[in-house]
Amino acid sequence: MKNSVAILKSAGNYSDAEAKAVEKFIEVFKDENHPPGSLILFTVSPYGNGTLKIGFSEDGSIPEVVNAVIENKLLGEAVLESIIGEHGVSPAARKSLAERLPELFKDGEDKLTGNGNA
Repeated sequence: MKNSVAILKSAGNYSDAEAKAVEKFIEVFKDENHPPGSLILFTVSPYGNGTLKIGFSEDGSIPEVVNAVIENKLLGEAVLESIIGEHGVSPAARKSLAERLPELFKDGEDKLTGNGNA
C-alpha cells in the first residue's frame, strides 16, 4: 500500500478521499491470509467516480464473488500501477497477466459471437 500512496502523492492526487480509501483497503486485508496459489483479483472500473473491486480465490481460479468495493478510481489505478506498472512490485503478476489476457479476451469474444460453451 505504501507504493500506491507514493504514486498518488507524486501525482498530486492524495486527498482526504484517497486517505479514507486507503484505510478501507487496509481494512479489507487486515484479517486475510492467503496460501500459495491463491489469487487476488483487482478490478478497476473507469465509470463514474470509479471503483476498485477486490476478489479472493484460494484455488487460483478467477473469483466469482467480489469481497470488497472501494469507490475511488485514483486508488484503484495506483494499486494496479504499484503491482504491474513499469516499476511494479510483482514481475510475476505482470507475467501472469500477459499470459492470461489473451485467453480472457478470446473467452469474451467467444461468448459474444456464440462460439464458446457459454
